[in-house]
Amino acid sequence: MKFKLFIFRYFSVILLLLMVLPLSAQNAENEWQTRTAFTAQFKLAKKLKLELSPEFRFEDQFKLDRTQLEAELEYKAFKNISFAARYQYIINYRDNKDTEYLPRYMLSASYKKSFDRWTPGFRLSYTDYNDDNDGSAFFRYKGSLEYNIKNSKLTPEASIQAYHDLTNSDWYKIRYGLGFSYKLFKKNSISLSYNLDYYLNEARNRHIIDIGYKIKF
Repeated sequence: MKFKLFIFRYFSVILLLLMVLPLSAQNAENEWQTRTAFTAQFKLAKKLKLELSPEFRFEDQFKLDRTQLEAELEYKAFKNISFAARYQYIINYRDNKDTEYLPRYMLSASYKKSFDRWTPGFRLSYTDYNDDNDGSAFFRYKGSLEYNIKNSKLTPEASIQAYHDLTNSDWYKIRYGLGFSYKLFKKNSISLSYNLDYYLNEARNRHIIDIGYKIKF
């Protein structure tokens, strides 16, 4: 009973923050971005899998802002713990400037454990970039919560992620997310989510719509 109450409060806090934060920063600069990705997952061994994913990011007016190619290798070390290494090759299109080509990487450790139909999780990541093409080093702390609806192919998820800038020894932003995935058939699924990037040191917000398609081989 206590655990279910905690889950309810977790979802309630995320929803409240998603509604209140944009209102509390009406004078801030608000950016909108749409991201689309196709992910192919390959099972290389019993505890090892590889994901390949091209992604396209569009700014306001649906203008292509960035293309990135991503490869992630994940190893499930224990029942609830996994480690991953991700490489990204970013093509950053810029107005009146030469296109940037940026190699980036991320190392992470994740923990997930299911209770009834709930699956809370935590991920700690180290990266040499953020979403703003900054080459600073970051720790990223992400908490997430999924709910498996009975007799449904729909799985909702809420998340919160803090970005800690190690280069400048400062908290950079917090990302609040709410979305779902939908299983089309056995190894195919689609996802849709809304994320709010709340910048802590400047009057700025970023609203992100994520659309994804995933297939497992």
